[in-house]
Amino acid sequence: MMLKTPTIFSPLTQQQQINFKQAKHFFSLGKVYEKKSEWKKAIAAYRKAIELYPDWKEARQSLADAENQLQEKTINTKQQIEPSKKLTIADYPLEKILAKQEEQESAIATASNAVIVNPNLADDYHTNGDNLVEKGEKEEAIKAYIKAIEINPELWEVHHKLGNLLQEKGELEAAVTTYNKSIELKPDFCWSHNNLADVLVKLEKWDEAIVSYQKTIELEPNFAWSHYNLAELCLFLEKWDEAVNAYRQFIQIQPDFSPKVEEKLNQALHQQVKGRLEQALSYYLQAIENDPMDVESYQKALEIKPDDAELYFGLGNAWITKGEEKKAVTAYRKAIEVEQNFADAYHCLGDVLAEKGEKEEAIKVYRKAIEIQPELWTVRHKLDDLLSQAEELEAEVFADNKSFDKHPTNIESDPKVLEVKSDDAELLLGLAKTLYHQGKYQKSMEHYEKSQLIDSDLEEWIEKNKLIDNSATFDVDFYLAINNIEPQEDSSRLKVISDYIKSGYLENTHPLFNAYYYLNQTPALLDKKFNPLIHFLQIGWKEGRDPHPLFDTSYYLKHSPDVKEAGMNPLEHFIKFSLVEGKRNPHPLFEISYYLDNNPDVKKSGMNPLQHFIEFGVSEQRNPHPLFDTSYYLENHPDIKEKGINPLEHFIEKSGLEQKNPHPLFSTKIT
Repeated sequence: MMLKTPTIFSPLTQQQQINFKQAKHFFSLGKVYEKKSEWKKAIAAYRKAIELYPDWKEARQSLADAENQLQEKTINTKQQIEPSKKLTIADYPLEKILAKQEEQESAIATASNAVIVNPNLADDYHTNGDNLVEKGEKEEAIKAYIKAIEINPELWEVHHKLGNLLQEKGELEAAVTTYNKSIELKPDFCWSHNNLADVLVKLEKWDEAIVSYQKTIELEPNFAWSHYNLAELCLFLEKWDEAVNAYRQFIQIQPDFSPKVEEKLNQALHQQVKGRLEQALSYYLQAIENDPMDVESYQKALEIKPDDAELYFGLGNAWITKGEEKKAVTAYRKAIEVEQNFADAYHCLGDVLAEKGEKEEAIKVYRKAIEIQPELWTVRHKLDDLLSQAEELEAEVFADNKSFDKHPTNIESDPKVLEVKSDDAELLLGLAKTLYHQGKYQKSMEHYEKSQLIDSDLEEWIEKNKLIDNSATFDVDFYLAINNIEPQEDSSRLKVISDYIKSGYLENTHPLFNAYYYLNQTPALLDKKFNPLIHFLQIGWKEGRDPHPLFDTSYYLKHSPDVKEAGMNPLEHFIKFSLVEGKRNPHPLFEISYYLDNNPDVKKSGMNPLQHFIEFGVSEQRNPHPLFDTSYYLENHPDIKEKGINPLEHFIEKSGLEQKNPHPLFSTKIT
């Protein structure tokens, strides 16, 4: 006996195939009972077969036959009605079923005043409805299904099929009611949930549709289209996390379906990362609103939105209040770089330059502010004052400015040269080189850019400087402190980074970047004297190299596919967002949420959790993971404690050899 694939639904799923195999067993059992004339048992077996596989017409015909036989056997002699012909399902016209129903109801009413409905007629209406659907007579099929339900309201599959026809007809609210009834009678039939979700989408009942798609997936995880439809709906509703997950599930089931699905997944991923960044940005903007002089919040916000001129301008103002004029100049220049007609930024920049004695540059800046906004009378007065002072300076300029190219030491002995205005490209390049060797990096960079010439050494220095300057892995305060470097009056970030590029080959730049540890992973870098931080920022993280024993690059990217797909350095991401998100772990043995939940003071401090553990948590014997007890480990290994070794780092590097237990309830020994 061959079973036809259902015409109303899609090809059989694995679960449907299993159901059909079980249905065949019950069908065979029904045939055995039928031969023994045990009609009740035969009926029970056929019904079970139909419950497992509702569209099996042969099973329905056998059930109808068995019910007819039972009817003939059980009717009481006093109430006996002339038996009708045995029911059949093949093309039984609806009008004949109606006539038969009226005839039987009339006979029953005459024989006894009881109201009796023959359940066999419901199956006839059901079967007739199926035949009408196959013929395309769907209006008549709807009438047949409705009549079947009136006789037997428990026919869940009829409710389902009626819902399909009502949906096609556009009677959506009625379809919802019908599908819900089918689900009430048989809650584990996934198609009713799926089709209900489709109707709810058309009715724009988004949340209810999501719930129905999710229920479909719960019942049948391998049905690809429920995942796809859920993904499409979530994409439309901008529920990016849910959309990403649903698209990934669909692609896993249908990997070769269409490149367009990959495009939609990428779109959702992009929006997901963007949404998280916007959430973090909102957090920092609120902090700035609460405290307009909060330098750190400005910096964090600019890491997320580096094209915001107002943020740079606010940062410049914040630096001024802290007495950091050089940093303020950098911030104002960045604001102008982003928004070239930012008159207020030119004004404030001119004030700082004038205060620092860089009068010629201040004159240029003030003029630009007035050009943008002519009504700035305060700036006009400041410009007039500087111009009157500049007349004396003009008289002191050397007649032959080429002498500086021939005698670059003059720059150091006569600082007025720095105020010289020149269009000589070679002179500007010579000044840039001399200033670089004298450690006057900002001026060197400015003169080099003005020269518009190319010098490979200066070009490489500027490229490296910008790479590190834009990275969160270089902490100036940490770098100076850990390497016992006394801050100088001109210890700007640019200068500190430039000095590091020159001589800081093996120096640590951040609590989470260990230069020796990084180089030991690739000894060849040590032989070539390659700067480890620059290598990590350019190449290393892409190769899965770890910057620190407690930061596993591959692990972080594996559990943060959005970071990987966005092409973002994992350590940078962790430093910037670990506290805001509070959930991405840097290593299998360091659990962020566990550390923050058990140390609320750390969360309140705003410090990076892993950085806190490295700098303070170990000495305070705080635990990084539920299965690593810091106090227990140190008490059982006093030699580690005496040497000041980080116990978690020691366990990660040595446990395989020394089999030291991380917790009283965990043994590393294999018995």
